[in-house]
Parts: sequence; C-alpha cells; structure tokens
Amino acid sequence: MYKIKSIFLVIATIFFVTYSKPLRIIGVMTGTSCDGIDMSCLLIDKESFKFEWFESYPYPKELRNRVLELQKENYKMTLHEILQLDHDIGLCFAEIIAKLIDEKKDNIDLIALHGQTVAHYPYDGTTEQLGDPSLVAYKTGISTVYNFRKGDLAAGGQGAPLVPIFHKLLISSYKHLKNGIAIHNIGGISNFTYLCDDGQMIGFDTGPGNMYIDAAVARVTDGIHLFDPDGSFALRGKIIPDVLQQLLEHKFFSLSPPKSTGRDDFNFSKINHMFVNKDDDMIATLTMLTVESIARAYENWIIGKGYNLSTIIICGGGAYNKTLMNWLQNRLPSIKIISMNDIGLNNQAIESQACAYWGYLSLYGEPLGGTWTGADSRKAVPGFLIPGKNWQELVHKLQF
Repeated sequence: MYKIKSIFLVIATIFFVTYSKPLRIIGVMTGTSCDGIDMSCLLIDKESFKFEWFESYPYPKELRNRVLELQKENYKMTLHEILQLDHDIGLCFAEIIAKLIDEKKDNIDLIALHGQTVAHYPYDGTTEQLGDPSLVAYKTGISTVYNFRKGDLAAGGQGAPLVPIFHKLLISSYKHLKNGIAIHNIGGISNFTYLCDDGQMIGFDTGPGNMYIDAAVARVTDGIHLFDPDGSFALRGKIIPDVLQQLLEHKFFSLSPPKSTGRDDFNFSKINHMFVNKDDDMIATLTMLTVESIARAYENWIIGKGYNLSTIIICGGGAYNKTLMNWLQNRLPSIKIISMNDIGLNNQAIESQACAYWGYLSLYGEPLGGTWTGADSRKAVPGFLIPGKNWQELVHKLQF
C-alpha cells in the first residue's frame, strides 16, 4: 500500500509540475544602486518563459536618501525609524505596482518582490531587504512572494547571487548562445554566471559595480548627477595607480567563491579620504576598480581553471557605460564583450525578470541557490508567500 501511495505521489508530482497552467508574474527589483524600481512581467511555465513587458520608475528622492543614510558607516537610526522606512518603501512599491497593473489591465497571478537591500552580512548568516510586502498584497489584491535570500542563508549559502538560476534558463532559452558564455550583471554590485558544459554553474559577486562610481559622480558634481551615464566623466579623468592598487587590496577580492557582498563591505565613506581631489580622476579610478576586479575574477576562477570563455554578455546599468565597457574589452582582449541589447534583450530588465522567476520557483518550494551560493539545495527554502485576494484563483491554476 505504501509503495502504491508513493508511486501515486511521484506521478502526481510530475503531472503537477508539467501540466500546471503558465503563470503571469511581475518581478519587482530595486538594486544596491537604489536608483530605480524595475518591473518585468513574464508568462512562466516550468521550462520556459515569455517576456511581456518591462517598466522602470525613478526611485523617490526622499526614500532614496533615507536608504542611503541608513547604510552610512556608524549612522544611527532608531528601530521606529527603520520600521517606518520599511512601511514607506512598501507603500511606495504597492502604489506604483497597483497603478501599473490597472494601466496594463493584465490578469496578474503573482508579484515577486525583492525589496530594498539595506544590509547583507552573508558570513554572519544575515541579510535584510525593506519594503513591507503585506502592503503590496493588500493594495494590489495579488499574492506576493518576498524575502528570497534568507532561505539560502539558512541552508549555509551566501544568499547571493541568486540570478544564476535565471541566467541558466535564459541561456537555454536562446539556442544561439553557445558554450563558453558568461552573463555578467553590473548593477550596484557586480556578479556573473558561467554555465559549464555539464550544466553546472559558477557564479559569484566580483565586487563593486556602479556603486562606487555613482557615489563618486554625486560627490564630484555636488549631487547634480547621480551616475556616469555613458562613462564621459571617467573618460575625462586619469586613473591614480597607487589608489587603485590600495583599493584592490580589499580582503573581499582575495576570498574564494562562493562569495557575495554589498555596501557593508564597500562603504564609500571608507575610501573617500583616499582621493585628495574630488574630481574626474576619482571617477576614472573607481571605474577601473570595477573593470580590474571583474577581469581578475575571470582570470582566477574561469580562464585560470581551464574553462572555455569566448563571450561575456553584460547587463545592468554598467552595460550603458561606454568607458567601462571599452576598458573591460581592452583588459580582456581575447574575449568578446557585448551587452544584452546586442543580442536583442533588454540590459536593464534581466534582474527583474529573474525576480519573477524566483517567485515562480518559490510556489513550488524549489531552492533559488545551490553550489554557487554554497547552500545545501536539498534543505534550502525559497521565498515567503503572502496570499492575496486572488489566492483561490492561484491555487486553482496550480492544481491538476
């Protein structure tokens, strides 16, 4: 009887996974740069997805300032202020998402909400993303999945990067992407995914992406500009070799993967004093820090390990920084450096698409990390779920 029941459960699981209806999911992503709220809508089933639309909204200045203040070294904020910030970010998300859903008039099944990272201490097993998901589920009426990183941390992982699991799906969905491909996200933090010939993945954070560059631009321009849109500031400057070498001595760069990082490791206030003049030379040097840390990561852990690497596809805001892209190409001359836009995809949309995919996997109780994060994927739990008004409809779609 037990064997019959077990066989039935196996068959039911296969049927459930294979034949449950595709879900329309909105992924909502705000990165370490804290510069925008990105949203992608995907129609997802177990093996593939259809990209439907992408929208991006500027991060409200007042909220952005509070988030960045919270992450300054030795900055003090009361528990009440932190809770209020969590509420206010959540309300901001909820109102934008609700308005967008109303405009699109789509039948949305699930919202996958990453939240705003304000702390990430993977070696202590802790991370925190703000933005109350209850407000999102309430204001939209849509079931919401959130808190994607803590399950991976609980299983001994770094909690990041989680995007490799989507990069793998992306590569397999586009047959023209051949072996020897890495997908590299340059957001606030820089990270990559390399898919091995046997299907295994290598992926980790390489260090700062745009985070230091953005902070330097804001410092040099007195807040008139918040980022280097095409790398023109860096191109006007000169790299300061001794400062660059000192920056590259940061202990994170010598760590072996799996590894992840954030503002807690790379706080701009800790390096500001290294630059006597706050000018374009600062921006150029910090741009080269991003380039050099990326190049060394590939040299040490992909090329140096004997893996074939022919092409690096860049996504995230860094893909629009022409100076960064050109310097990286010069630094790795034998490897083709292109952007997601070059292969017909959207540079800016990849992470929010990944977030939608995490929401889908979470409904099935599947882990979001694995060997590349250092987690025991057999025990890792995915995102948390808040049922919305559409919960019964969603359950019906998940039934066979």
